[in-house]
Amino acid sequence: MKKRATALILVTILCAQLLACGSLLDSAIGGGDSSPPETQTTDDTPTSTPSPEPGPDGGDPDPGSGGNPPISANIGDVIPFGAYDWRVLDVQGDRALLISEYITDYIVDGEVRPYESHPYHVSESEYDDITWEGCTLRSYLNGEFLSGFSPADQARIIATTLINNNNQTYNTPGGNDTTDRIFLLSADEAEQYFANDADRIAQTSYGEDWFWRLRSPGSNARHAAYVEFDGSIISSGAFIYDNLYGIRPALWLALGNYVPAPDPAPGNGDPTDGNTVDIIPFGGYDWRVLDVQGDRALLISEGILERRVYHSPYGDITWEHSSIRDYLNGEFLSGLSPADQARIIETTLINNNNPTYDTPGGNDTVDKIFLLSIDEAQLYFADDADRLAYEADGGARWWWLRSPGIDATYVACVETDYNDSYYPSGGISDIGMVLNDDSYGVRPALWLELP
Repeated sequence: MKKRATALILVTILCAQLLACGSLLDSAIGGGDSSPPETQTTDDTPTSTPSPEPGPDGGDPDPGSGGNPPISANIGDVIPFGAYDWRVLDVQGDRALLISEYITDYIVDGEVRPYESHPYHVSESEYDDITWEGCTLRSYLNGEFLSGFSPADQARIIATTLINNNNQTYNTPGGNDTTDRIFLLSADEAEQYFANDADRIAQTSYGEDWFWRLRSPGSNARHAAYVEFDGSIISSGAFIYDNLYGIRPALWLALGNYVPAPDPAPGNGDPTDGNTVDIIPFGGYDWRVLDVQGDRALLISEGILERRVYHSPYGDITWEHSSIRDYLNGEFLSGLSPADQARIIETTLINNNNPTYDTPGGNDTVDKIFLLSIDEAQLYFADDADRLAYEADGGARWWWLRSPGIDATYVACVETDYNDSYYPSGGISDIGMVLNDDSYGVRPALWLELP
């Protein structure tokens, strides 16, 4: 009897120990109460949600599958992305329109200046007429600001065609439409995506209401529209050189279980998997992947494929009627196999005027094969050196863009350093070259359907 009692006591003690261990184990793996501890802040600490801890390579957190974790978003949500919190303004299928929840801080030489943002435009003259296309704030957002995101995050940000309308009250020209990854809302969009003025009020990360820039023009070409402290839209705008106005960057983000494709391995599946750093074979040529949007990728030939005139005979011309457009969508396209042709997507091209000389770009077109525009050549390459292209013999060669040059007989191009050229090697020449010059190279571009 004593032995049985002793055994029962031992079993009871052992069960209690196992239950205690189980509770500790649940806590270690996230069981039980999963609420995170409250983040402690001080008066000097921004209260925005901290970003996830970086993965082992310094990029995004490892989701356990080798790619980015899925992002879900509903209109009105505030979600973390990169180093900022973002409000979801719109969701369309597998993409969402985001705007920073707070006025983004401006950092100068390591010093945070929460009330001082980049001016809309910086110039030696305070009397420049400017539009969104040519302003330095656009260059900053799509350059320095964008480069602050990890490569994996950058790959999720979708290049977007922006409609830059005239000012509705003063009819100040909005300039050409543009293609950007990071941008400011227009006055129309600020009206559309917020319920009312109160919903439009924005604060700095230190909790103070602040006014913020829009990309639309103001009462004249030296003013840009903005949102006031109280959330109202001021269409007359503020002086473009004023550095007191905050910025709330906006972007379209790819959602879902987004996994950047691995580098292609010989003999291992389809090489056209769309990694944005790949050089991939397709149709007998090597192509650089410039952009990936869902199940399609923007490609440009890695090298100069041939030299060819932009148009012949000599005369005023736009991309729509150029002989090089006919060649690319005729003879060149037909040289690809029927299966490869079927994967090339018809694309509507925005053919803007020359941003410096206002030479007409002509009608927008629908093409399968095309040349990049000035805007696209600026957007999709990191710098001038990245834009350099070479012929098969290894020599650098200047190459055509589709945008007009200084007048309707000239076409914009990417230069190489020769004879003390005015433009740097790989620089974009908005003056361009005469359209029937046969020494300029061709780098076709296309949107490809991915497997």
